[in-house]
Amino acid sequence: MIAEQDDVKTEFEFHELSDASKARAVDRCFESVWGDWHSHIIEEWEDKLKEHGFTDAVINFSGFHSQGDGASFTADFNYVGDAALKWLQPEDVAKFIALKVILKMDDEDANPELEIIGKITQSGHYSHENTMGVSGDVYPVSEGSHDPIVEFVDSMSHSLLDAVLHKAKDLAQDLYSALNAEYDYQTSEENVAELSHANGWRYDEHGDLI
Repeated sequence: MIAEQDDVKTEFEFHELSDASKARAVDRCFESVWGDWHSHIIEEWEDKLKEHGFTDAVINFSGFHSQGDGASFTADFNYVGDAALKWLQPEDVAKFIALKVILKMDDEDANPELEIIGKITQSGHYSHENTMGVSGDVYPVSEGSHDPIVEFVDSMSHSLLDAVLHKAKDLAQDLYSALNAEYDYQTSEENVAELSHANGWRYDEHGDLI
């Protein structure tokens, strides 16, 4: 007489899988959302960059954990008046305002404002922050030419554009950190376990969805 064999289990919840099968399930799950996993991060950061004055931003990134990986962006910027003065050191803000006061004493209609306008650029084959550059101009917005203001602005032009680029690079690093954190979560067992439970997913012994 042949003994009756027990039923062989063919369906598993995620937590019942072996470590190797869990890893396969995670990979398969991520593959299904690969093209779109980062879209909400990109949209959030387009808005964040706009808040900092970087408009029409185009974000690029590569990742993760390999040499040359990172994030960068190209964008336009145009800072005028108080928005432009924020890029100056406090002592230079004071000097610019003092020059305006002196000019106004000679010409009550003289009220030049500082303007910083340009683009964040990118070069090379990689996407990290050190591939980013800047091009632009700094000048006073006024009705006429005021030599003291023009001379001051010319002397500050390079450092102001460098300050804008430095901020852009800092933001690119923060952007990459946000993308990296999202990638790590999307590819975690914790995420797939939560999705499996919420959706009632079942797997075969290899970690493939049934």
